[in-house]
Amino acid sequence: NKESFAEFARRNDSFALNTEAIMDVQVKRLHEYKRQLLCAMSIASLQLQLHDDPNREFLPRTFVFGAKAAAGYKTAKRIIELLLSMANDINKDPVCKDKLQVYFVENYRVSAAEAIVPAAQISEQISTAGKEASGTGCMKLMMNGAVTIGTLDGANVEMYERLGDENMFLFGLHTDEIAQLRANGYDPGAISRNDPEISRIFSRFSKGFSDGKSYSDLVSQLLYGGDPYMLIADYRAYAGVSVNAGEILAPLLAHVAHGLIDGHAVYLLVLKLAGAGVGGLYKHENTLVVVAAGSEKRLYAVAAEVAVYSQRVAEERLVGLAAYLYFAQMSRRVCLHRGADVVALAVGDDVHTLAARVLLGLVESLDAR
Repeated sequence: NKESFAEFARRNDSFALNTEAIMDVQVKRLHEYKRQLLCAMSIASLQLQLHDDPNREFLPRTFVFGAKAAAGYKTAKRIIELLLSMANDINKDPVCKDKLQVYFVENYRVSAAEAIVPAAQISEQISTAGKEASGTGCMKLMMNGAVTIGTLDGANVEMYERLGDENMFLFGLHTDEIAQLRANGYDPGAISRNDPEISRIFSRFSKGFSDGKSYSDLVSQLLYGGDPYMLIADYRAYAGVSVNAGEILAPLLAHVAHGLIDGHAVYLLVLKLAGAGVGGLYKHENTLVVVAAGSEKRLYAVAAEVAVYSQRVAEERLVGLAAYLYFAQMSRRVCLHRGADVVALAVGDDVHTLAARVLLGLVESLDAR
């Protein structure tokens, strides 16, 4: 999946994607409440940390953005400018080489999503609590195997209720906490002054990147405009969760590299063996749930691989039970596999409904069996 994405990046933008890095993805409409700028703050801090200590342990990470702004939305356009300036600076920075990379996909569209989503390993769903109505982008990314970093907002709420802490990294103020903080007199400037990391980030934005452009106007809006979307209030929690997600993924990648197997390493191992055939895997109690896409021949091969490896996992043997999601041009199927038997069940729902059913209801239906 990463190789396919790398080929897309080369053809679409002449961009050399680091396929050895974790793919950290935020693809959605550009809006202040969706907080692409919050992610940019974290990336700027990572670059500063690498300059502080170039020899520090650092799990390679590629941040992928795909977004468009409304024609008259000046602030959103400025955020896109900042992302492009930062990407140009980081990608030419020798200290960041093979460690930190930023890729802003030109003309984000459905065909771009088809390349990006299967390759994503971290999904950024970080909108301000209470601002997102609902969305299916987070579901598409999760069902393709990406770990979600997110707030309790929009569809994240329902996903978290079913998937829990094992498959999601939550952070940030809740809606009622935001209201209370504002009622008590929220002062983003005071928080920034008392947090050296945030102060350095804003200094970096104001000074500008290698292209000489300053983004002091965006900094001023946060410090003196009331920070309406609570970026400063949530930054510390967001930065901590982002580091935590990386620290958890790092040993898993190491396990796969050394051929070791445990409940989570199977996820990465199956991805590696099955290539583009597997989209994602979730472990629920004694049940292994795999979401996959490909030809029926590929699904049968993946089923055999899962059956073999599930018998070796951990001290408590997993039941050799997996669920596969199959999208073809004219048909959509869910295949249930137990042992050597494979049963195909035709499903007539549209893609979004089926995705929601698999993610939010399939675990319970499998356990009931």
